[in-house]
Amino acid sequence: MGFQINPVKDIPEDDAKLLGHDKIIVNLKTFLEQQNMITPLSIAIHGDWGSGKTSIMKTLSKKLNEEHFEIVFFEAWKYEYANPSLGLISELTEKYAGGNSILIQSILRAALHILSNQFLGLDSEEVIKILRQSKQSTETLSKSFHDMIKAKIGSKMLIIIIDDLDRCDVENTLQLLAIIKLFLDIENCVCIAAVDFNRLKQAWRRKYGIIDDKIEDGSEYLDKIFQIRIGIPRPPPDQIQEYLKILINEMPDKVAELFSKVLPKNPRAIKRILNLISYRRNLLDSYYKDFSAIFWTLLEEIIGNTNLISMYDRLIANGGSLDDLIIGVGDNWQSVTDILNRIGPPDIFTNHAEQLKIFLSNSHTITQEFRITRDILNRDFKLLYDATNEALR
Repeated sequence: MGFQINPVKDIPEDDAKLLGHDKIIVNLKTFLEQQNMITPLSIAIHGDWGSGKTSIMKTLSKKLNEEHFEIVFFEAWKYEYANPSLGLISELTEKYAGGNSILIQSILRAALHILSNQFLGLDSEEVIKILRQSKQSTETLSKSFHDMIKAKIGSKMLIIIIDDLDRCDVENTLQLLAIIKLFLDIENCVCIAAVDFNRLKQAWRRKYGIIDDKIEDGSEYLDKIFQIRIGIPRPPPDQIQEYLKILINEMPDKVAELFSKVLPKNPRAIKRILNLISYRRNLLDSYYKDFSAIFWTLLEEIIGNTNLISMYDRLIANGGSLDDLIIGVGDNWQSVTDILNRIGPPDIFTNHAEQLKIFLSNSHTITQEFRITRDILNRDFKLLYDATNEALR
């Protein structure tokens, strides 16, 4: 058969090229390197969980010329149970104070006072109000940062890359964003942060009990923090197929095509599903176990485990089997519809009708091309049913 679904590493890359991420990196690098760059500047790399934000920023940090840029890569989640804002200030101070213990203590003492003593138990809006009222303290700390960093890096541009905000509590995230605006708004400094705008806006609305869509949802707040927002586009099917063939050696074109049509368009979600398939293939012993695990897992991804188990049970109760849908009906959607209507309830399937059509049509083609028989699928599906019937537990 030539291919099998093996486990894939779910760690961010530092050489992102696939899924269109290379274009984002090249464009951002070119933008930062232009001679007429205006600073200070804050840039948001926007994308949902697992969309590749970390890989983009790690790759960018490697490609920027160290003769012209000073790079600080800050992983906010490491300070999640302390204070990410104080952690960022601490890392910058330790790095650029040049061993000046008096300066280090002075800055950290001021930061600790501003971030902890005054803000204990306060929300981000109150934090910002206090900081604006404490103009002298804010300007003093900001100037201390500017002088300290300039003395260390000279004419280089400081690029502060802030990662893993998705993994932080919303209050820590909002406070850290306030720190970017108020303390790091300094000459020759660019802050680049990985941000899920949708998550932040939802959290904002929940925090303030906002129900009316016409009321402020946090967008204006985020617009004040970031001058530029760079979204990570959803990759088209051909890029998904290319990505899959890099992850899984010798994946057949038809299998990659099926994956690209029904999988989430998110690299981390894709890896999660591939690893689940890899685990499930080891529950089977047939020659076509990879295909069986693929069909079962993708169908589960489309309609959910509860609905898959219900479908399997109802098919058996009506004298049919799951392999009837995949091998027996092929592109004849009317036959599929007749079968699904007989086993009901119909809303389970009408809600996913389009993806089911795509899945069943492509799965049928794969079974024909690789001559996968009903007996093999039937036996494998029974084993997978026994191992995954979460709905019955």
